[in-house]
Amino acid sequence: RSLVGSEMCIRDRLSVIFVFSFIGLSLTTEAKDKLLSSSFYISSAEKHDIYLRVTNHADDYFTKSYAVSGIPAEVYMDGLDDKTIKDAVDGKIENFFDYVSGKSSKIEETEIDFSVLEKNLTDYFSEFAEENNVEVNEDFTKQLDKTIETAESEIDSFTNIYMMDYMEKAGIPQTLRKVYPIIAAAPFVFMGVLLVGLVILILLNRKNLRFVFYWISTSGICASVIILIPCIILKYSDYFSRLVMRNDYIYYAVTGLLNDFNVNIIKIQSAALGVFVALMLVLSLIHI
Repeated sequence: RSLVGSEMCIRDRLSVIFVFSFIGLSLTTEAKDKLLSSSFYISSAEKHDIYLRVTNHADDYFTKSYAVSGIPAEVYMDGLDDKTIKDAVDGKIENFFDYVSGKSSKIEETEIDFSVLEKNLTDYFSEFAEENNVEVNEDFTKQLDKTIETAESEIDSFTNIYMMDYMEKAGIPQTLRKVYPIIAAAPFVFMGVLLVGLVILILLNRKNLRFVFYWISTSGICASVIILIPCIILKYSDYFSRLVMRNDYIYYAVTGLLNDFNVNIIKIQSAALGVFVALMLVLSLIHI
């Protein structure tokens, strides 16, 4: 009896280990493949039309600034095509995560093609000076340079859709860079724990291997449910919509990303739950 009780105790402990290992494997894999991957951020931005929102925001900004600068918005916007906006947004994301993942030693500055913008502003100032008999002197050139610099700075800010400049100032990428190797290795550690536990479980149930699948499926169901419950609550309470952001395009970028990540977890865990439940049903039928 003591031997049977000891084996049951080991199985119970193994099932707990399996549950937390399944949870750890799922979450660390998702963190590495999604939250710490530039491609996930870019695909989310594409899905939620963030590039168009950035363009519209820039157009609205320069339209309103006309009252102060006297420069029509089209002078700026003609130099900002869809490719320029997308390249700038994607470049910031890729440079950020290249640093986090260790591919680069620092967060590189994103080069934005401002050649058309600079030409448009230069031509506009030249035409204005010619039509109004304004002397093209040092002050005139300084004003042109200041206008170009301000416009480029604003556009550079508009394309920082995930506020990575603020994260950099807060030291977040440096912290992520330190933990990235741990997160990248964690799935393999959890897989190793699961394999060792599986071997022990097989040895304990070598006379009836059906129970091995029973314990695995039970643990898998528990793990999936534990992950699914908070994710489903977040989704159907529309929790992320309550976030407050300084600009609408940043709001849609951040909330869209968080919702995409949450939905992705729900899909994966729902599929896993279905597999484990199906396995449990098969075992029940075999038992009958």
